[in-house]
Amino acid sequence: MARVDITYVNQTKSFVSIVDVSPPRDTSLNTLENLKGLNSDFLSIAYSPGKIPRIDSLIYAYLVKQRYGIDVIFSTATRDMNKLALGTRMMSASIMGLENAIALNGDSFSEKELGLQFPVYNQKSTELIFDANRLNSGFDNRGFKLPSSSSICIGGTINLNNDLDNELLLTQKKILSGASFFVTQPTFNFCNKEIFLSLYRKNFGYELKVPIFWGIQLLVKNGLRLAKVPKDIEAAIEAGENMLPYAITQMRSYIDSGAHGIYIVPPIFRGGRRDYDSAISLLSNFN
Repeated sequence: MARVDITYVNQTKSFVSIVDVSPPRDTSLNTLENLKGLNSDFLSIAYSPGKIPRIDSLIYAYLVKQRYGIDVIFSTATRDMNKLALGTRMMSASIMGLENAIALNGDSFSEKELGLQFPVYNQKSTELIFDANRLNSGFDNRGFKLPSSSSICIGGTINLNNDLDNELLLTQKKILSGASFFVTQPTFNFCNKEIFLSLYRKNFGYELKVPIFWGIQLLVKNGLRLAKVPKDIEAAIEAGENMLPYAITQMRSYIDSGAHGIYIVPPIFRGGRRDYDSAISLLSNFN
């Protein structure tokens, strides 16, 4: 299985791609067929999108890998697990041969959702990143020496739609904790990429060298939006226009500006259905 960071460094083409995938809401394995033909370098299995019960991202990543031989990434939200559970999860991933992970805090529960479950937040995502790297050195998250070590390439997230000064500090903390790569939340303000990288250089005195996969969301009518969409684009969506050309333009802009990592979020319809064929169409314009 290929590691994200090594694949990024050793790439022989213009970019490395990650496509976001939702695990199913039931125990049927028929959903695996929906991923057939996805020509991405990695599939990133989301952790309980919609904050509802789904097949665990760790298990689904393993099933995808076994079925298609595709390189995978599994996500983990510290919101739902304590330190013991998180440490167990990382060790389990290692023994299953899953080498790529993304650590995130997870979205907060609404008041209604808090009537059904409570957050844990025993660890921050930066602490999980640190502990995963400690596991790679042969120590568990208590600091006890283990008979063997792991090889987990753990990454973090960046949200360019948030306050950029705060995101800079969070990004630096994740790097110091050992983050091997980043995926960014899709944004529809392309300037945020250059502003963020410029601010990073200004604040820390050097370039951000950790691989970044810049997020692009494919948009559809009656679909969820992961960021604020410009009014003219929103009007085009509501008019039923095909938004694939817009995504192609956005992706080409990233690549032309020197981006070597692309993170693609296929359409998310209300109710959770995904359209992975659109990601195949987008990538076919560049392969």
